[in-house]
Amino acid sequence: MKHLLKIAVVVISLLFNSACSDSSTGTADDGGTLTIDLNIHLMESDRSDNLTATLSDDDIDLLIRGVNEIWSQASIQWTVSDISRVEALNAEEFERMMNGERPPSPALFRSVIPGQSASPAEWDLFIIHDLGGVVGGIYFPQQAAILQPEVDPSRQALFEGGLIRITAHELGHSLSLGHVPCESPGNLMAPGCRVGDRALLNDEQIETARSVARNGAPYDGS
Repeated sequence: MKHLLKIAVVVISLLFNSACSDSSTGTADDGGTLTIDLNIHLMESDRSDNLTATLSDDDIDLLIRGVNEIWSQASIQWTVSDISRVEALNAEEFERMMNGERPPSPALFRSVIPGQSASPAEWDLFIIHDLGGVVGGIYFPQQAAILQPEVDPSRQALFEGGLIRITAHELGHSLSLGHVPCESPGNLMAPGCRVGDRALLNDEQIETARSVARNGAPYDGS
């Protein structure tokens, strides 16, 4: 009887361990490529050339290809899910800022994005022509939206300047990556640095970014 009891305990133990093993494999990171859908919104305004994007579909394809070259080090790839044209809001105040009549602010930048076009559960990239050189781009975690010009702060066009790296940087924010000091030469998340290729990610950043990507929703600032 004791012998049979021991066999039963062993069988139950094996079944329990097997069940635990099966339940954990679903959340494990096997290191494979993670694909993220990205909605691209080309903004336009009949009151502001600065808010009106001029990129073509081919330009966007080249932009995303460049971004994916950078993010391949984390085995993360961005796929364009949709390209749309949307009307920018608050054009008058944006033009006042561009003319130096009012100071720039995150609230002003956020105000040009139509709220119904952004979803906190999806990745949204809003492209305008120029942000005035104030910043290269900006991520709004509450809307999970990136506002990105098609020229970099030095007014260089898409493939002449650093716009691909800047876009990759802002997408890093959407994966919860914060800024690192410029003493981290070459790091993608080091703003304003002038050394290195500034497109590298360290192991901790890669692990963090992949964790958010696996969750399937952009970083919300919490």
